[in-house]
Parts: sequence; structure tokens; C-alpha cells
Amino acid sequence: VYHSMALPDVNTHRIQWIAIAGSIALLGVIFQLVRRHRLRVEYSLLWFACGLLFFCLSFWRSSLDALARAVGVAYAPAALLLILVMGLYALALHYSIVISRLSQMCVSLTQELAILDLTFKIHQEKDHQIEALAKSSKPSQE
Repeated sequence: VYHSMALPDVNTHRIQWIAIAGSIALLGVIFQLVRRHRLRVEYSLLWFACGLLFFCLSFWRSSLDALARAVGVAYAPAALLLILVMGLYALALHYSIVISRLSQMCVSLTQELAILDLTFKIHQEKDHQIEALAKSSKPSQE
């Protein structure tokens, strides 16, 4: 026998307004970080997309139910958790790509620096040899 538990009165409008305000605050923080050059624009696009998604889901509460039905999830908040996990995977993949690119750039810069250092040492040694040769070929003034 199924017994439903009575839920206490929950003000869903208050929760919706808090979610909307939180989404707008997130978008504002991301915008400020980009404006102050603390976050690069190309890295902020994914964050803006997540903020807009959460804003849309907060503003249109029925969209979460429709999304849950579309992916075959019976409990709408579980669909939100699925979206969150997929977003985190996308962010992790994005940052892995960025880290890989930066790692390769670091290796290339290190190799280039080693070549420049070797070239400088070779030229410095040639300069010392030329100076020594010039001193030895000068007639002594006695």
C-alpha cells in the first residue's frame, strides 16, 4: 500500500525568485571578472552558458519538467543534477584542453630559451676569442 507523505507548505515562488537572483548574480560576477581581466573571454563563454541555462530553468519552472520528460527522467530535480554533472564534465574537458595546450607551449618556450642561451654563449665565446686574438696581435709598446 502506498502512503503519500504530506509535504509542509513550501513557497515555490520564493525559491524561484532566489534561484533567479542567484543566476543573475552568477552572470554578474562572471561579467565583472571578464571586465576586470581576471577571466579571459574565451574561458568565460562556458560559464555564461551555464549561468544562462540556470537562469532559464529558474525563470520558466515548467522547462525543467519538460526537459526531464524529454530525457526520460521521472523526477525533475534529478534532471537538473544530470545537467549539472554534464556541465562539470564539459568544464573539466575544456580545462584539460587548455592545460594541455599550455603545457605544450611551456615545453616549446623552454626549448626556445635553451637554444637562445646556447647561441648567446657561442657568441660570447667568439667575442672572447676575438679579443684575445686582437690583444696578442698588437705590437707591444716598450
